[in-house]
Amino acid sequence: MVLFLLIIGQNRFIASFFVFGFEKFMKNHYNECFDMIFCNTTMRYISILLLLALSFGVFGCGPEEKSDAPLAEEVTADLPVVQPVVDEGMETEPETAITKTAVEIVKVTYEKPAEEIAPNTDDNTGSKPDAEAVNTDTEKPEATEKPETTEKPKTTPPAEVKDDPKEKTPNKDAKPSRPKLVDTEFFKKCDFVFKNFVDKKGMVNYRKLRRKKRELLAAVKELGNLPTAIRILWSKNDEKAFLLNAHNILILKVVIDNYPIKPNKWFFMYPANSIKHIPGARGEKKFFRVSGLNYTLVEIEDLLLKTAKDPKYCFALSNATMMGGKLRNEAYHPDKLDKQIDEQVKKYLLDPKNLSIDTHEKKIYLSSMFKLKAYKTSFLNSRYAKIKRFREKKPDVKAFLNFIFLNIDAKRAKELESAGYEVNLRKYDWLLNERPLR
Repeated sequence: MVLFLLIIGQNRFIASFFVFGFEKFMKNHYNECFDMIFCNTTMRYISILLLLALSFGVFGCGPEEKSDAPLAEEVTADLPVVQPVVDEGMETEPETAITKTAVEIVKVTYEKPAEEIAPNTDDNTGSKPDAEAVNTDTEKPEATEKPETTEKPKTTPPAEVKDDPKEKTPNKDAKPSRPKLVDTEFFKKCDFVFKNFVDKKGMVNYRKLRRKKRELLAAVKELGNLPTAIRILWSKNDEKAFLLNAHNILILKVVIDNYPIKPNKWFFMYPANSIKHIPGARGEKKFFRVSGLNYTLVEIEDLLLKTAKDPKYCFALSNATMMGGKLRNEAYHPDKLDKQIDEQVKKYLLDPKNLSIDTHEKKIYLSSMFKLKAYKTSFLNSRYAKIKRFREKKPDVKAFLNFIFLNIDAKRAKELESAGYEVNLRKYDWLLNERPLR
């Protein structure tokens, strides 16, 4: 029985099958043997231990060792069988023995590492290993031809296109820029009129302007059609510059529409070419179209002074008179508005007709423009009325003097503050601000 188990122990499956088959066979046919072996407790334990030992490979049933023989067979499968050269009369071994010997040699060669196969160059005898001898006797297999690879045509990469630094790519995340006054046609038309028909002293060539009034009429048209929605998005300086340009361009249109001015005999106290002779020039029934709405010149003036909250802007508003605010030979620009306004104030106060200080008589002569209703209100509501200087004067005169003190040179300002000057207002000059003929 043990010998039989040793024979079948070479295969784990057969051994496992025999364990269950042998027990059933002995039970059915050999009851006596069954009783002796399996009914006896001691023999049963011995049988169980023997079967367990067979199952776990004590007798060769364990896990089979991995062999490289299949791999060696694959290597030698492609090699041709070498037929040894045999002389006549020599005894030859069977063919199977030669084939087996070649397989074993190749197997040993395959299993040896590369260092052992390499020839020993230090050996002076020049003997080669057996493996190299075998390789010389056997024909080397022909190298497999590599498939022809079609070379792909070389394509030159496209030339890099450099971005033009002048071209700006739009930024999606950037907020849209707000509209500006300078981008409107109204501003461009106004700038053209002021530069071509007004000189540096603020005098207007009405004769030339009347002959070439196309640009003036175009500016007035653009003023009426300018959308209110755009003005809402403007900056404060844009709005102030717009109202200044609108007022001054409209006052020119009033004069051009009535030029040459015909004097009214009932207004004999005014100069013959005064704007006072034009019926309703600054009246409540003379309307002008501004952004689709109707305004008078007085309403535009009041709107500007309320928006600016600074009496400086009074000196940039033209009344088409010699004593009023001076025109500028360019349109008011939002980005340099403060500088332009300061220049207009200085020009006005440097004119002796508008301001003169008599140090001998201790008197100050001011233009009557300060006493105009809208201008006087602007001074009283400004910061100049709150300065604690010239407090002995009336509130309106105090505001005038504080304004003049801060906008004249230091020498004249010191004289104005050192002594108590009497303030006198000069008669308003309504003469038209027309450039004299040469």
